[in-house]
Amino acid sequence: MFKVFRTRERGQVLVIAALMLPVLLGMSGMAVDAGSYASERRSLQNAADAMALAGAQELPDSSAATAAAQSWAAKNNISLSHVTIAVSGGNTAPMIRVRIDKSHNFSFVRAVGVNSADIGSRATAIKAS
Repeated sequence: MFKVFRTRERGQVLVIAALMLPVLLGMSGMAVDAGSYASERRSLQNAADAMALAGAQELPDSSAATAAAQSWAAKNNISLSHVTIAVSGGNTAPMIRVRIDKSHNFSFVRAVGVNSADIGSRATAIKAS
């Protein structure tokens, strides 16, 4: 009698694995997309920091500071169309602010309808002396 029950349990693992496979693949895809989003966000923040520091070295000359920041944008493969640079403070407290706004395209999460998300990074540098 017990032998009959054991034969009926054959293939249960296959059914469970087949049902769980889309869930596991979806979670893996979300992990890959979340990782690429975080990596690009960190890369943009590093670029914004480098641009602000490069521009701060040229302060209080606002045109030279802007040119230095734009030069570092090119070195970090950041399009100037995504960059906003503002120099303020005059000669007393010169400051440069860099803002990068970009869109990140997802690979796997598109299956659930999320094609892209906005990424932004900001950095400010002040010339103290």
